[in-house]
Amino acid sequence: MRIRLKYGLPVALLVVLPSLLSAQLGQPLDPNAPPPGDPRSPAALAILTQSLAAMTPPGSTVVGSSITTLRASGTLEKRDSSGKWISGTFSYVDDLNTQQPEYKRSIEWNGYKQQYWSNHGDPSSFNSAANAGGKSGSASVSNTQAEVTKMHNRRFEAQYLPYVLLYQASTQSDVAVYQLGNVTIRGKSYLHLETLRSPQAVYTKPTRRDWYIDAQTSLPYIAMELVYSKPSHDIAVLERTTYTAYQSQDGLLSPMEQAIAYNGIETVRLHLNKVETNTKIERSMFDAAAGN
Repeated sequence: MRIRLKYGLPVALLVVLPSLLSAQLGQPLDPNAPPPGDPRSPAALAILTQSLAAMTPPGSTVVGSSITTLRASGTLEKRDSSGKWISGTFSYVDDLNTQQPEYKRSIEWNGYKQQYWSNHGDPSSFNSAANAGGKSGSASVSNTQAEVTKMHNRRFEAQYLPYVLLYQASTQSDVAVYQLGNVTIRGKSYLHLETLRSPQAVYTKPTRRDWYIDAQTSLPYIAMELVYSKPSHDIAVLERTTYTAYQSQDGLLSPMEQAIAYNGIETVRLHLNKVETNTKIERSMFDAAAGN
């Protein structure tokens, strides 16, 4: 499903979520609509603080302000155009220790490779295929050809580690945090928050992310956001990530199983094997270099 935008903002958002969710989740806020109350109310910030504490194991010395780099790797399952699930691997790297956060994403499956770089503020992606004339993503390439595509600056954040995103929302004054009540999903109660970041140099589109946090454990269960994947900014899709199987990894409780759906269709399943914080990272890792 495509969502056409007017003046860079959604005119209408029609989303059908899978029937596995027993309740209809709230839709992301339209930034044109009046704010639903205090954008940084004590109640909303208290929920964030409680969730951050729940993701910090007893005895851990890790706090949000001390996290400068992130690494995660594991296996994945990706649904192809025929609906078949294909196995692969992934590795994600983020450098948060700059005014302009950097990232690199590497995904391989069935002989194909996709890579995404922040490229120091000029994001790019690369597709390659193991077999000449094979298809990788939407691009047809060969062993001797590579396609580097410019991307929208806001395409990637460290969404695989919700602790970091919630910490940023709790401490950065340019991020509005709204408390939108409770919802019931599969008979369980969840707290509904929405974070809204205004456009700025790095974030060239408003970033609206809905969070559904387990009312009993305070752990994030679902995050939803509008994703602009084209540099023209005229198309958006609704990305929903479901977090489960939390485990202690390098001082944080991280969701080791993550299911990602686009416009209500589950497309990617991530199985994290390792999550690391504050490892040494060379800045050149984020250069866009085909086949790197």
